[in-house]
Amino acid sequence: MRTADDVFDRYEAVAPPLNPHVWKIDREIRKLLLEQVLEYELTVQEKVRQSGLAPAFFELAFGMKREGDDPASTERMLEITRPGFHGDAAQTARLRGRIDRLDLAPDGTAVAYDYKLSKGASVADMRAGRDVQLAIYLSALEEVFFPQGTLAGGGYYAFKGGSDRRNNGLYRKTLSQYTGLSNQVRSNLTDSEWSALRTDIKERIWEFMDSMRAGEFVVKPSQGKQTCSLCDYGVVCRYDTYRIRRKVASED
Repeated sequence: MRTADDVFDRYEAVAPPLNPHVWKIDREIRKLLLEQVLEYELTVQEKVRQSGLAPAFFELAFGMKREGDDPASTERMLEITRPGFHGDAAQTARLRGRIDRLDLAPDGTAVAYDYKLSKGASVADMRAGRDVQLAIYLSALEEVFFPQGTLAGGGYYAFKGGSDRRNNGLYRKTLSQYTGLSNQVRSNLTDSEWSALRTDIKERIWEFMDSMRAGEFVVKPSQGKQTCSLCDYGVVCRYDTYRIRRKVASED
């Protein structure tokens, strides 16, 4: 934990805590959490040891490049296209992002991870369009970084949790030797399911793009009050769960 102590010391020097006693307790809690994550990581590495998969890139950015990003980052954007309508030219959308971590095997197989404090989006969330992040990352890896490589999938890596820290994601069941995930994990999909879901998510992205172009910014949380409880902008938002519920009831 020497490295963690060095990081905490540097942070404390830049932003001295208002309450040193509370900070000391918080610091120790975070070190315990880090120790748990490291222990879990060792179990993951043991599961995938025969595949040779190991962490290779951190903060791997596409479409942008800043200090602290992985040296392999690029300013090249991910481009997704769709055919034009009624004889119009094909349409292209350019996206950028930053992948927290990418594990790579000697044979070119890769697994992407996005770190989360608690948990990431489920397959149901992705299918409903509430989360398109992982699908974008996977497309960026295929199109920008490793066009000749193979993706075993990608997932959310939660710092808080037990053996289910990586259960939420888009993984390929046929390549479980690279993820170490059980076939019982719901996000461990057959190749046909994996491809179909990614296609559905790409269509969702275009739906969002079309709405933005049309100036449609309807305040309509997909999960109502549950979504609002996680929103950082509740104090400035005009959406009121109970008012909308009464309005919908009156329209019915």
